[in-house]
Amino acid sequence: MLSTSFLTRLGYFDIFDFISAALFGALTGDLFWYWLGWRFGASENRISKYLLKHVKGIKIDFQGHIFKKLLLSKFMYGTHRAVVVFIGISKIKFSRYILAEAPATVIWFIVIGSLGYLFGLALSGMEHYVKYAEMLLFIAVISYIAIFKIVRAKRELS
Repeated sequence: MLSTSFLTRLGYFDIFDFISAALFGALTGDLFWYWLGWRFGASENRISKYLLKHVKGIKIDFQGHIFKKLLLSKFMYGTHRAVVVFIGISKIKFSRYILAEAPATVIWFIVIGSLGYLFGLALSGMEHYVKYAEMLLFIAVISYIAIFKIVRAKRELS
């Protein structure tokens, strides 16, 4: 999402399309992982064994502040899906889950989306200097090749 908000700022995507698609995708994905945990968490089949194998190390008490735990997991790479599956396995009521998930997703979206948008804004201000960076990179590559050929030629003469 960071890269998409970055590209939105640069004009590659419409901002309203980006916001609606990103929020819809994030919420739909999280609902899928919740349903997967709720549906297969207690049964004795391959899917539930796979799920339990990947979330068995999670020891979270969801009786307290589910919103804070969901929000924190969204910012910890690689943990959010496991936490959502575990919430489903724990049979937390859907209404309680969605009342915590929706605002957590909106806050996560605002933070990550704003960062990407601001990175795009910073790049927009630096476009003038990018062409100089391209020239410097080109000169550096040509210099490297020239020095490499000179050193190799000296070694062959020795």
